[in-house]
Amino acid sequence: MVSVIFFVDIKWTRLIIDIPLLCLLIAGSIACIVSGLKKGDSHKLIAYKSVITLFMTVNYVTYFISESGIVKESNEDIMDLTIFYWLVINAANIILLYKRDFSKSYLVDAPVAMDINEALDLVKQKYDLTKREVEILKEIYEGKTNTQIAEELFISESTVKAHIYNTFRKMNVKNRVEAVCIVREEKEREQ
Repeated sequence: MVSVIFFVDIKWTRLIIDIPLLCLLIAGSIACIVSGLKKGDSHKLIAYKSVITLFMTVNYVTYFISESGIVKESNEDIMDLTIFYWLVINAANIILLYKRDFSKSYLVDAPVAMDINEALDLVKQKYDLTKREVEILKEIYEGKTNTQIAEELFISESTVKAHIYNTFRKMNVKNRVEAVCIVREEKEREQ
């Protein structure tokens, strides 16, 4: 930037200033890679640093050659190369960031929800429910009506209502939704 800002009209001066900057880039990058090797960085991180160094150096050299006039290609062709180099550099950055920051979030095993029967056993113990109350609570969890529960368990609908009343009282809930929420919380609790 210094060479472009202060020596706009003097091309060779800009190029002479660019040579130490290129050497500084290469030396700094090599020092970073060597430091990583000494610290025991992973092979992937060393490869990342090497790819970035290579493509930044090639990009700088390409720019240097285009500005010096050594190659008679148009500046548009040189810019296409520069865009390609920066595309590779950015792809390497994205891969590194994904591996370092995001992959753990996606690759960690999600907690496995427990079986409904296990959750109901926990609810039974927690609220001191009877076996029949747990059976009815399971049917409520599955979304069945009082009539369907009565048919399923071969009991009268009034008996179903009595068990539901007792279950809700023990669980300190007012309706089916609250009861189902308690079962669902137990079911989704991490084991």
